[in-house]
Amino acid sequence: MTSVGICVGAGSKFEEKGVDRGANHAFELLCMKDTTTMSSSEIISKLDGLGAAVAALSSRDQFMITCDSLRDNVEDAGGLMVDCLLNGKFKEEDLEESRQVMQWINSEMGGVEWVKEGIMGAAFGDTPLGNPHFCPLEDIESINGNMIGGFRDKFLTRENMVVGGAGIEHDR
Repeated sequence: MTSVGICVGAGSKFEEKGVDRGANHAFELLCMKDTTTMSSSEIISKLDGLGAAVAALSSRDQFMITCDSLRDNVEDAGGLMVDCLLNGKFKEEDLEESRQVMQWINSEMGGVEWVKEGIMGAAFGDTPLGNPHFCPLEDIESINGNMIGGFRDKFLTRENMVVGGAGIEHDR
């Protein structure tokens, strides 16, 4: 097995209220949806065929996507991961599903998560680290494809990403 990850210097601390609040959270939810080259069902089928699994995670400081795969399939699985990051379509039906997930997260979030959000907001106020990690309810409906595409274009640049791997030859 191998693990490859891409860490991007893009988190909710970089979002601006009224401009792109919630973009990092939405990108996490949308990154395995349709791309310009294939549908999400094709992506899942290809990942299954490669013995691969992908996970995405967003935070205040960064966005990360990882892919675990069989060693012989690392290049193909990594290519799928990159396609998902760079070529997302952000279709309205996928955006609506993501908005519903964000609403559910807000309604089901436990006390510990709310305490963390509150502490960060209280400690850092109206500064980047005071930005909420999870998209606030009042900002969910403003999430759209242009916002997410702009977020991607602004932050997913080669100088703002680090690629790392385990279980592979790093010179490949």
